[in-house]
Amino acid sequence: MALLTRLKLMAHLGPVGDRVPAAFCQTVRHGPRRARVYAPLSGRVQGAYFVVPGLHYLGPADERMDRFCRALADAGFFVYAPHLATYEALAIEAQVIDETVAAFGDFWRHPSRPLSVRPAVFTISFGSLPGLALAAHPDIGPRLGTLVVFGGAVDVGRALRFAISAHAPGGEGKDPLNLPAVFLNLRGRFGVAPGVEDRARAAWHQYVRRTWGRPEMKAKDRYIPLAEEMGAALDDGARDLFLLGCGAAGDPQPMVERALGHGPPGFSIAARLPQVACEVVGFHGLDDDVIPHEELDRLGQVLPPGVTFSAHKTGWVDHTRSAAVSATAAAVREARTMWTMLARLDDGARKKVPR
Repeated sequence: MALLTRLKLMAHLGPVGDRVPAAFCQTVRHGPRRARVYAPLSGRVQGAYFVVPGLHYLGPADERMDRFCRALADAGFFVYAPHLATYEALAIEAQVIDETVAAFGDFWRHPSRPLSVRPAVFTISFGSLPGLALAAHPDIGPRLGTLVVFGGAVDVGRALRFAISAHAPGGEGKDPLNLPAVFLNLRGRFGVAPGVEDRARAAWHQYVRRTWGRPEMKAKDRYIPLAEEMGAALDDGARDLFLLGCGAAGDPQPMVERALGHGPPGFSIAARLPQVACEVVGFHGLDDDVIPHEELDRLGQVLPPGVTFSAHKTGWVDHTRSAAVSATAAAVREARTMWTMLARLDDGARKKVPR
């Protein structure tokens, strides 16, 4: 059964997988909270995943995240992916932890969650921060089988500086469309009138909606004209700040560095990490253009010594999608790495509850 599960995962998540997997999908509500629930269309449920989305305005409704959750479900897992309002507002703020803890409670009480296995948590990108907080939570961490951190960040400031560097000399290969998210998370640090910043912030949100998830928009001849078109609707002060925050005019690095000088943005989970109480598995793409793969090394350094940790880096995936590897020797090596990763993904949600 495990072999069939892994073959299905490879078919959907490997470099040649492009079919949207067939799975049951339903949106559920618990008061103000919403989540997407996925399950296999047939066969016995093998395990359960609680999926923590990253910083994205669509949350689990993003096409790439939806496809991933459907792949897990088709392989035999019950999947619960919550909408996190803070992250969908593109804000890296501590209240996302409370949102994630509350959503995990909804997941835990869901009648379709298999009770014979310990659930696993899967995080993507900045979802690593609330995901690690779950693993360190005194009432939740001991219940988990595995925490899987994919393309995750440990240090917010380092990740934001990586995003800025896409617009510096030598920044090729990094995603230039993430700069507005940096500016959005440095609220009140630019030395401009609040009204000016508010107008720029509203425009950045619209710009993100028109560019993220569209690889062709990473080209300068695509995103700069769009930013200029949108900026034309703003007054001078807001226009200048908006264009700077899109990387469409001027050098954003000096202003961002001054803003970062006021203290780290977002929140830190460092104080919680000694309480992590489950196995941690880390995956990261070597060509990740959003969060540097060195963050995976950092994760291994900051976890407490007693935690079982394994790290896997691959050239077959970047931050959100499969990537191509052409050389035969490299392809064989990457295939082995991918198979190991998928085996860990499978094993992580199958750990039996002790009797």
